[in-house]
Amino acid sequence: MAMTVGELNKKNGISRTYLWTWAIFVQLVFFALALGVAYGCYHDDVARTPRSLLAAMAWLPYVTLCHVIQSYLSLFLPLAPVAICAALVIVAMVGTVVLMLVALAVIVYGHTAAFIAFGSVLVIILAVLLAIWYWLDRTYRAVDSLPS
Repeated sequence: MAMTVGELNKKNGISRTYLWTWAIFVQLVFFALALGVAYGCYHDDVARTPRSLLAAMAWLPYVTLCHVIQSYLSLFLPLAPVAICAALVIVAMVGTVVLMLVALAVIVYGHTAAFIAFGSVLVIILAVLLAIWYWLDRTYRAVDSLPS
């Protein structure tokens, strides 16, 4: 039987206070990194137009949503398998790198159609992440009592 998130947290002695702190402060780190990227892009004339700057920042909502889902799993879905959390971390890392590379290509070439396509794909990816979050919540939510 696979280990669940709740069992892993209990085994490692991780408190809910620690999980909440991790959930909040990692988001602050993401926003600080985003501000650094925005400043660097704007300062180095990489993304002087607003649409270029938005493309350079496209990784932020993706990685933020991945972290929120992972934090939600740790805090509110103790019956979820640990493998789901590990897979979500890998998907977040790989997806962020891919988004950054594609955004760089879109910024460098600067075609309007590329910006529109990139934004559309990003919206679809975020919608898929939300659907996965909904499915995880419906599947692994702890039930205190079943209706009779």
